[in-house]
Amino acid sequence: MCAVKEGVEYARKEMEAGNGDKKQALTDINQGRRNVVWMTPRDYLSYFEPDSDAEMAMTAGKIPAHIPVLWVIGDKDYLIREGRAYVFDKLPPNPKSQYLEVSANHLTTPAVAADQIVSWIKLAVAAP
Repeated sequence: MCAVKEGVEYARKEMEAGNGDKKQALTDINQGRRNVVWMTPRDYLSYFEPDSDAEMAMTAGKIPAHIPVLWVIGDKDYLIREGRAYVFDKLPPNPKSQYLEVSANHLTTPAVAADQIVSWIKLAVAAP
């Protein structure tokens, strides 16, 4: 079973037992690596529950169509394997939205894409 799925099940049980606000060691998976995080089961579920607002694939379609989105991802980011269909293609269409892949990992993507991000912001906020 996936470590996060186990964590979600555990956090749900802790919520039912009245321990939702007690900090505990729970499992996180980030960039394919398993980590222990100290947080409350309530906070954990707000992030890892499959239908939570933190699940980007679930919330992408809730973004108002008038808001443009820049999705920047590094080609060495673990999430790249999901492709643009995971979130970007679920966004409401907006002519100013853009999907951008750069040669970087999860942590270096912002620095590598900085010039492109600034250029996109200038175009996105420009009058229609």
